[in-house]
Amino acid sequence: MGSNAGRKITIATAFIILVAVKIFLLNNVLSSGTIGPLGLKDELIYRLNSESIFNKTFYYSDHYPPFYPLLLSFAFFSKNNWYQWMFYINAVLSSLILIPVWFISLRFLSRGASLSVLLISSLYAFHFFYPGLIMSENLYVPVFVFSVYLLLHTGIGPQSKKMTISALLGITMALGYMTKYIYLVAIPVLLFLWFIKPLFHDDPLERKVRKASRWFELLAMAAGFMSMFLPWYVYKYYSGFGIFGGMGAKFVLKGIPQFADLENLVLWTCVYLSYSLLSLAPFLLVLVFYVLMLSSKNVKNNRQETFFILAVMLLSAVFLMTAVQHSWRAGYNYPLPYRMHGRYLMHLKPLWVIVFMIALYKVKDKVAGSNLTQRLYSCITCFIILSIPFVLLFLSHYERLLSESYPAFFIHDKTFFIFLAAIIIFIMGIILSLSGQNRLVARHFVLLVSTLVIVVQAYTPFAAYKYILLNRTGYQLHGRALSPFIKQEVKKDLDKIIIVSNQTDLLSKSGLRVEQSLQFWVSESGGMPSIKFISFDEYSSHDVNLNGKLYSITTKEAPNPVYIYNVEGKNYYIYDIATWPGKMINITPGGPSKTRGESVTFPEDE
Repeated sequence: MGSNAGRKITIATAFIILVAVKIFLLNNVLSSGTIGPLGLKDELIYRLNSESIFNKTFYYSDHYPPFYPLLLSFAFFSKNNWYQWMFYINAVLSSLILIPVWFISLRFLSRGASLSVLLISSLYAFHFFYPGLIMSENLYVPVFVFSVYLLLHTGIGPQSKKMTISALLGITMALGYMTKYIYLVAIPVLLFLWFIKPLFHDDPLERKVRKASRWFELLAMAAGFMSMFLPWYVYKYYSGFGIFGGMGAKFVLKGIPQFADLENLVLWTCVYLSYSLLSLAPFLLVLVFYVLMLSSKNVKNNRQETFFILAVMLLSAVFLMTAVQHSWRAGYNYPLPYRMHGRYLMHLKPLWVIVFMIALYKVKDKVAGSNLTQRLYSCITCFIILSIPFVLLFLSHYERLLSESYPAFFIHDKTFFIFLAAIIIFIMGIILSLSGQNRLVARHFVLLVSTLVIVVQAYTPFAAYKYILLNRTGYQLHGRALSPFIKQEVKKDLDKIIIVSNQTDLLSKSGLRVEQSLQFWVSESGGMPSIKFISFDEYSSHDVNLNGKLYSITTKEAPNPVYIYNVEGKNYYIYDIATWPGKMINITPGGPSKTRGESVTFPEDE
């Protein structure tokens, strides 16, 4: 009893500390007053969906499911501080990952080893990057790991407990599906693993997969799933998305099939495989040595360890294929590859940390007795494996795909990843070699390797936090600074606002992003005027429809600006073109200005 209480106190303390650290760091980011949505379209949809739920109106977009927006909706109780409170909600939700990681670790490892897993998991870059984004990854990663934790507990104990755990697993699968559609691919894998789990029972008499009682467990799982999913199904149908809308089919089917040829399939398979190998670099040498020891029968897993490792490998394979399929068909990756999504794989990292620690403790007593050939073979194998991403990404000039991905593990410049991985393996190789010759090093093998991994891992949250703190784009800065002015315009019931400017941060693709940023700050379930940014040259031409309220933005001060805002120490002045200082121009509704280019002389930007 005391042991269980101590475990609960440990995880509660770790959870509270991590949440407190995140909130402290997020407050530091928020205090700048310039932070805004980085993943614009995604964050905008989550914001509008959560507002729809809060206002009990039709769901805004079925592009994303409702569980994360539902939890975000509580932020609107804080009125004007909703953005800050969304950050705080993210801090709590993302920290929940520690709970299943801790209890899964305790199933296979000692308390000390589990504490190492907990520390490494707490230093995951995810914790210090995603809470600053209004994105469902903050909830999805913990829910996914919770589902694996519950899977491991199915079929254990009296029938009443088995039924309860099965129902909870069904509920968790539904919540995972209702958090991110990509979770859908995990459900058949989890069901398959649940079906074969009895084969890994320690008692031979319990290794029956077709017992009658298991049908009741399956029914409990289905009941748990439907109890969560049916309310969403009714709500999305009521919101006008039909029978099959809001089911995730768009995620699987979207893209441009005619571009998805064999050559690009090979390319994206190599890219994601390379990304996965690099993300596992801190663990690679231990895992290779562990596999070598397994194959030579120097170490042996128990049946539960084998089941867990099999589960991690199957889930990793399925999500790897799903990520490849998505990028392979994505229109933005043609004609040239543009972006991969590390976030589609990052929820697997906590599970691999546990696998790594299991492997480390399995081989710790075998290192001293291993021969030089085994140690050398492990090091050479690691460098061969590491050469794959080096050749496929860096020599092929596709390393930019890593920087274009949502940072999940790597947040640094180009080739830093590959050299960091090589340095890690080199140092671990030295430790491994010395352990075979020096008993003192062998005795502290686990401590040395764990310390190296923790030190390497400790860098990633620093890089992630630095990124979220210092990385400010033009659309973030202008969007937030312009939002008070647009809020004033919303009250005038305008259908369209046209803003003329020569500022590059406000034109072309950047202008679209500023518009989305403004919608994030201003709109109420999408209710805001259309905003279009055009250049002075476009204004002077006869190709742009000017049916809307016209304003200009310039850095040159003139009399009677209607609004002034500051970005990075520079003032920007907004003028009503219809009452430009000293001029009156005649606007033809639905068409160009009769005096365009003649009556108005725009001041040059400073």
